[in-house]
Order: sequence, then structure tokens, then C-alpha cells
Amino acid sequence: MSCAPNQYAREWRGNETLGTERTPMVLVMGLFTNDRILLQFSQALASWERFLLTPQTWALFQTDEALANFTAAQAASALSLHGRNWCGLPPRLADAGYQIYLTKKRQNILMLGRSIASWPPYGREPRHVTSGELILAWKWVVHAVHSIEALDFFDFWLKIDSDVSFQHPAPFLEQMTTRGARFMHTMIRKENPGMAQDLLNCTAAYIATAGCAHLQPEAMPDKDTVFYGNVIGGWLGLWQSPQALTYNLHWWTWAQGWLLPPGSHGWGDQQFWPHAVWVLGVPDEQVLDLTSWRYASAGQLDGYSKGDARSVFLHKPNGMAGARAGGHGPMPAGVTQLGIERCNMRSAACALFRRAMHPNGSSRAGV
Repeated sequence: MSCAPNQYAREWRGNETLGTERTPMVLVMGLFTNDRILLQFSQALASWERFLLTPQTWALFQTDEALANFTAAQAASALSLHGRNWCGLPPRLADAGYQIYLTKKRQNILMLGRSIASWPPYGREPRHVTSGELILAWKWVVHAVHSIEALDFFDFWLKIDSDVSFQHPAPFLEQMTTRGARFMHTMIRKENPGMAQDLLNCTAAYIATAGCAHLQPEAMPDKDTVFYGNVIGGWLGLWQSPQALTYNLHWWTWAQGWLLPPGSHGWGDQQFWPHAVWVLGVPDEQVLDLTSWRYASAGQLDGYSKGDARSVFLHKPNGMAGARAGGHGPMPAGVTQLGIERCNMRSAACALFRRAMHPNGSSRAGV
């Protein structure tokens, strides 16, 4: 099964189905693990409403309530989302804990309060910048592809970070269907040599146990590169196939990928995709490169430039000028740039969020 030809989980719906009753659907997925991430998304939401979300492109945010210490409903309230009649949600999703909300422009956002049940025990470390919460957030979408029931109702998935905003229309659906994309990315970056070797060891172990005799790990092309992970996506027919899910589970439970054993190199989801694309035999012509949406010119491909007015999206919320090199753009007043960047209670914006998330006046310690 692991090395058999891919058994696709759904039929391909190409651009010929756009505008028909068989129009494919896209689910944009995100994870809230703390109120800083929620605050970032509040800055970007208006641009998502204007340029990204459509009747065919929905969003879903999962809240790990054990980490965030606020519920999915409280997150929806903090974002000023409006509840929608339950008749608009399939009973199977309602029974599984999903809630459906509308933005101010009446676009659909699903909310799910659920912990990551299969988070390996060696991943549960104190919440600091190099382990625990951050590593989980980096890796989460790999787990979500096979654990989010709502994906059964969609054809494509996108993962877009909470600090990404849009300034021009972003027709991901049209691009992926027209160009036959099984995977889509928006930048390729060089990998740390030590981490690249850990990744190769992980894939080699999978190949050996799965009996994939036709694959030779050392022959993998571009094994020192990764797809930058803040805007990526793919076709669920491939990524929910038995072959993809088998490799997915192997990668998720690979202990060295959680950074904790001494000398190991932890990684996020962006390290998963190039190896999975190779293991699954995805041809180059089915890997869609939308780097041009990130940068206005090739001369800016240094991994830190945030684009300009011609870029489709920016790696910072609109209105937050003066991006700092290598980070996620500056935080508003009251949010530091130290460690994991936490809200200061003197910030009016942060106080507003805390009141929405903790209406009884409670507050999380250490934030």
C-alpha cells in the first residue's frame, strides 16, 4: 500500500468545473495557540475578506484550548465574527464540535476547539521559542490534513499564516485548477545542512520500512531545500491518499523532528512537503510555484524582503509598517519582540482581546 501507485481520495475537478454545481472548494486552515497569534490575525482579517475569502474559499481555525486557554467561541467573539444558523453546517461536523461563523462581509469561517490528541509526549515541553507550542504550530498542518473532518467537503487546502495579509486578489483556486497543481508553494529556501541530513534519515527510514525499493534517498533532488511554509497548499485527492497519509504519520512521529533529543534538529511543516512530494512521485509540472505573488522582482528573493505594492500578499498585516528583517513584521504597541512576543496589558488592543477571551476577568499567567 505505502509504495503502490497513489490511490486518490477524490476525483480531480479542473477549471472546466468552475462556475458549475461541481465547482471545487478550498479550505484555508490555521491554528490558534495563543492570543498573540489571534491578535495578528485580527490585523490581517480585513484583507482576507477583501481579497481571499469567497463562496468557494472558506477558512477554518482550530484552537488548542489547553495551550491557548481560550475557546474557539471566544476567539470568534474576539474577531467580531457572527454566528450562523446551524442548518448551514453538516450534522457530522456539528456533532464533531465545529461551529460556523460569518465575517462582516458574510464569508464563511469554521471554528474548532480541539487539542492535538496525538501530539507526541516528547513534544510537550515548556512553552518557549524552541519547543512545545511553537514546534506544534509549525508542524500542525501536516497532522490537520488527516484529522480535520471538514476537509471531506473540500477539494483543496491552503495553509496561510496569521500574519499574512493580502493587497490584491488571490485566486488560488483558479491557479491550481487551471494548472493541474497537486501542490502549491510561494518560495523555495535553502535548508540547514544538519537539518537536511535529519530529514533524509527520516525519509530513508520510511523507504526501508515501506519497502519502496524503487526510491533511493541519496538520489532525491534538491534535498537541501524546503518550501517556505507561510503560504502553501495542495489538492486533497493526493494529500489524503493512503500513500500520503502513511508517510504523513511516519514523519509526524519521527522523534528527532520535535527538537528535544540533544543534538537533533526540529522542523516544521515546510520540511515535510519536498520529501513528501518526492516520495509520492509528484511530477514537476504539478508543483505550482507562485513566488511571483510574494515578490515583485527576483532581486528580492533573499528570504527577508516583504514585497512591495505590486505583491499579491505581504508577510505582515496591513497598516503595520517597517518590517524587521527575518521576522513577522513589527507588532503593535504593547507587544514585545522578545522571545515568543507576548501581549502587554497596557496595550489597548491586547486588553480588548483579553476582555473578549476572558470575560470574567481571568488572565493567563506568564503571558
